Amino acid sequence: MTDRTEPESAESAESAASTASAESAESAESAEARTRAAAEPAVSAEPTVSARPAESAESAARIRHARLEDLGRVAEMAAEHAAYEKATPPAPGLATRLEALLLGARPRLRCLVAELPDGRLAGYATCAPELSTWAGAEYLHMDCLYLAATERGLGLGPLFIAALREEARALGLTTIQWQTPTWNEGAIRFYDRLDATSKQKLRYTLPVEPPVEPPVG
Repeated sequence: MTDRTEPESAESAESAASTASAESAESAESAEARTRAAAEPAVSAEPTVSARPAESAESAARIRHARLEDLGRVAEMAAEHAAYEKATPPAPGLATRLEALLLGARPRLRCLVAELPDGRLAGYATCAPELSTWAGAEYLHMDCLYLAATERGLGLGPLFIAALREEARALGLTTIQWQTPTWNEGAIRFYDRLDATSKQKLRYTLPVEPPVEPPVG
């Protein structure tokens, strides 16, 4: 998917140092964002589009945690996201699988949604704590950040990033990591304005067959 990110535990020691400096400037960045038009891509995975002032997004939408009734729409946006990245679409039943990850006995995933005043969901972001071997510590892994095609340019990108920072703080984590396609220039410009650091890597996927059940009898 994404702005999907794979855990990059081998590099989080470097990323942790750069993030610490970025977060120290967070207040200044926030003030600057409120005094200029937001030019970020509305989703981390999308090219830059015409923007409106960040204040309009703050007054028109809110970022909150996803609820059970949101998961159908989150699954739809995940499919849109995969289509944008020309990736394999999610298998049927994603909403049910997300329910288990988000709301099960041992929640593994966190999901944020952008809700407009009329109740429509304009985007979503997912994240989960992961481990870094080099840092010997956990960090927050942002797996997806996406805005619906009709809701881009509202300045919601910075609101999602601010909410993700709050998630990290609530978990006692000091670093967020993610990835974006190298062709996604709009997203890269947006992330560069956050003073986030980047490093090119190849992402591999290796299928693992399920264990063979022993014959009965």
